[in-house]
Amino acid sequence: MKLSSKVFMIAALALAFVACIAVPAQSYAAEDARKLRQQVQPIYPELAKNMRIQGAVKLEVVISPQGSVRSIKILGGHPVLADAAEKAVKNWKYDAGPEETRTVTVEFKQ
Repeated sequence: MKLSSKVFMIAALALAFVACIAVPAQSYAAEDARKLRQQVQPIYPELAKNMRIQGAVKLEVVISPQGSVRSIKILGGHPVLADAAEKAVKNWKYDAGPEETRTVTVEFKQ
């Protein structure tokens, strides 16, 4: 293999490596730029209060380009708390931007 071919191959590999690193960093910065503008707090269910149920509910949230919550999927948490968390998060508002999916956690403590 000629020296110029080796140099070209090394340069191409280095450029590909740098491109792979740069893309996630740009994507991460864009995600951080979209801020939560309105966060509605959940109403603690009476049943959960009476049973002294506490904990977190983990939700997957799809945010529309206009900033409203398009859909929610419950990923985990106590079923008694999940409905209240889902109702609250449905009313959250984000800055406008491209559609994205986020994972959020709603805490319930007495």
